[in-house]
Amino acid sequence: MSQNKISTNLKGFTLIEVLVVISIIGLLASIVFASLNNARLKAQYAVAYSEMNQFMQMVQYALGETTNNLWSLTSQVVTLQGCGGVSGCMCWLNYINIRNITEDHLCFTNWQAVINKVAETGSIVENVDHLLRDPWGSPYALQELEQQPGCGQDRLISAGPDGIISDIYWIDNIYYPFPPSLNPPCY
Repeated sequence: MSQNKISTNLKGFTLIEVLVVISIIGLLASIVFASLNNARLKAQYAVAYSEMNQFMQMVQYALGETTNNLWSLTSQVVTLQGCGGVSGCMCWLNYINIRNITEDHLCFTNWQAVINKVAETGSIVENVDHLLRDPWGSPYALQELEQQPGCGQDRLISAGPDGIISDIYWIDNIYYPFPPSLNPPCY
């Protein structure tokens, strides 16, 4: 009669050891993914600043050495509905999410008209399609303050990652002020 001996000298991993290794791998993966997401967000902000700077340079070139201001250029092409001389205000009325709005929305059509007007005045940029929307899918909003009382500064605004431009959620919005030479005089 042969007796089967059960070997107590088996080599391998216990269930606990495997679970510990899997949890460590999961923890490291979550740290890597969080870092990649942060890097992606920083890259999107960098693209937005670059595009805003490019538009500002286009405006400077379009206005040239004239004494005209930004509103004198944009007022010819925008549709205002109770906005008091600010072409981008259709983007922040009612605190709507403007990411991926349709191309017939007044916020988008105003911005597109401004881009085209600036480009047709002899802009140095040939293809302006990349300036139509920020990296998150929202059209940029232009705030010209020539028709407003006080000492305001014209600026270009991106809604940022949340897609909302408003007085309440200005936390992630990006403001790109125009240089003093392009801003209205104080009155």
